[in-house]
Amino acid sequence: MTTAEIETAARALKELLQAIELCPRYGGRVAEEEWWGDSYKYVIVRNYFPKDGLKVLKVTNTALPLSFHTREQAEAFMKDFESTIKRYYMFNV
Repeated sequence: MTTAEIETAARALKELLQAIELCPRYGGRVAEEEWWGDSYKYVIVRNYFPKDGLKVLKVTNTALPLSFHTREQAEAFMKDFESTIKRYYMFNV
């Protein structure tokens, strides 16, 4: 991985986290203490099989940067920021 690729991914993650924090539509950041329980959260991940793409997963205790309180929030965010998320996950975009 090159320095330029790392910097591109870091800039993309910063943009994404700011969007989650600043826009109420996406529910705000999932706080640290919210992960200490059995309630579900929804995360956006890069899925490699059977097709390379983005996917929303339901999790309980697996904290990831792109985490949301509801599936609807995660799906809306993924739709609105697809190209930035792909830059974060280093798709060839």
